[in-house]
Amino acid sequence: MENGVPEAASFPEAEADYQRQLFENQESGQLHFQFPADSLSAGGVMSPVTTGDTVGRREEEQRRESTVQKKMNDRSVFSRSQRAYLNRLERGEYSTYAGGLLFTALLERYSYLPILKRIVAVGTCEGYSLEELCLTLLYVDLFGFRSMEDFKRGYAEEFGILIGRLFSPSHFTLRRFLHRVREMGISEELTEEFACEYLKQGLAGWGVMYIDGHFLPYYGLYAISKGWHGVRKIPMKGSYHFLAVDERFVPWIFLIRSSEEDLLEKIPELIEKAKTIGKRAGLSEKQLQNLVVVFDREG
Repeated sequence: MENGVPEAASFPEAEADYQRQLFENQESGQLHFQFPADSLSAGGVMSPVTTGDTVGRREEEQRRESTVQKKMNDRSVFSRSQRAYLNRLERGEYSTYAGGLLFTALLERYSYLPILKRIVAVGTCEGYSLEELCLTLLYVDLFGFRSMEDFKRGYAEEFGILIGRLFSPSHFTLRRFLHRVREMGISEELTEEFACEYLKQGLAGWGVMYIDGHFLPYYGLYAISKGWHGVRKIPMKGSYHFLAVDERFVPWIFLIRSSEEDLLEKIPELIEKAKTIGKRAGLSEKQLQNLVVVFDREG
């Protein structure tokens, strides 16, 4: 008894007002991320447990978890620079561009890197793999860098986290990589491969196709033909960008051609290209014929 109140007495209203810590039941100290080196099993998925009793299943799960944990802690399959990168992530790293990591799941779902690896036959360029260079170009556009020269103002160490490296490639490396890709002459083949994937994944719809063309001015030093700039109302060096979008205005076919060509010549080519891509994507002959084409007054 103390102050007339038994020691064992409980006061629910007092317990409700008790100030608790958010992580009071968790262990304190350094927390660690786990990075698996291999898949959970040889087949890539967890195999079912054949034991019928609950105890057997529990023991099997504990044994599997122990095996997976050992694989997670084994970093011998990583290179020296990759291990340094993983150590940075474990410690926690500040990056101005960390929001770009949110796109990782989308890039995996829509086969961004597998498509590039099938078409672009470039192994490495100045120490960077094809995947790392293509991811860099994607994030360069995503974060609003207007040109390769503008990429100089980026933070290489913080940008490198997005591609799994300590530092991002310089704008000189990106330029040399793009020159190698340009020499291969695979730009239209690459856009067709992405268009086919868009139809398969449902990113682009079939049935209605809007076609339009836009003039892209060129400010470089090479002598190329001039075209008419529709906004500035003057002739300028440049090329035409012909594109087709679906009824939700999702672009899925692109052509970049000389300014000497016009939209009227490109409409039949874009229709034929769309049907070819649709056939590759698995559309039936009846679906291929059910296509409504809408184009600009220029055509």
